Amino acid sequence: MASFKKFSVLALIAIVLLIFGGILHIIAIATPYWHITYEATVGRVGHYGLWVGCKYFLTLVSCSGDFINPPAWLLGVRAMDVLGMLLGTTSLVLMGLYTFAPSGKWTTTYKVSSVVTALVAGK
Repeated sequence: MASFKKFSVLALIAIVLLIFGGILHIIAIATPYWHITYEATVGRVGHYGLWVGCKYFLTLVSCSGDFINPPAWLLGVRAMDVLGMLLGTTSLVLMGLYTFAPSGKWTTTYKVSSVVTALVAGK
């Protein structure tokens, strides 16, 4: 019979907060309101996210995902955000395996892998 680790309420709170943080990260990647542009005479001109940009003209809104020659900082932010999401998800999976897997020789590997990927992901 496999023996499972007993973990504290604090560990459960940490897991729930990590999952909640991951959901917020997904929302942050998808939102089109990273940058809002204003013009003094007209007011709000448009808003931009990582993947889509919208412009206002009178009462019309035009949104497009086509960025012609996106700036280098935008490409860098996209890359780091996606890498952070992938590594953060990997660390959550490895932490789950470490927490719920039966004790054995792989637990040290799970623990080290989850800590390293969490540090690299910035979670």
